[in-house]
Amino acid sequence: MVVQGYRLMPAHPYANYTQYTAVYSTPGLSQTQLEAHYLPAGARYIDARLSQAFTVPFSSNNLTARDLNIYAAQLLFLQGRTSKQDDAAELRGFLDDLIDALVKKNGSMSLSDDTALVATGAQFDVYSTTQDYTPVFNMLDPIEQQADSDRLNDEADAID
Repeated sequence: MVVQGYRLMPAHPYANYTQYTAVYSTPGLSQTQLEAHYLPAGARYIDARLSQAFTVPFSSNNLTARDLNIYAAQLLFLQGRTSKQDDAAELRGFLDDLIDALVKKNGSMSLSDDTALVATGAQFDVYSTTQDYTPVFNMLDPIEQQADSDRLNDEADAID
């Protein structure tokens, strides 16, 4: 599916109708609507928010991803279908707090075998021994390209 020049990846929800209805009773929301729209959209939302710290998609035994998917699906339903926007704002705050804790490594994701996953994404600055020097390769003709003179001086000073 293509939307405004972007290709939407199919989402595989982490929760199903039975798991959702064990948490929420939502009059006016059919099983078909939930499984065709709200759960997949909620999974995409969770993947997008957590992909900076975790590898997505998550496995089917990730209980935290399942719970977050349920909360996100409910949030999407409330935002689009209710006049009680305070309920949606409260749920959004709760969901954002959970996600932020995971991304900032202040929480862990639980798997069905009692394993805990902690964020391992690139939350640190990348370090390079040559990051303070001008790159050797640039847009000049190849014959005019040369190493940064500061780097050459620093390397010569290191030998002395």
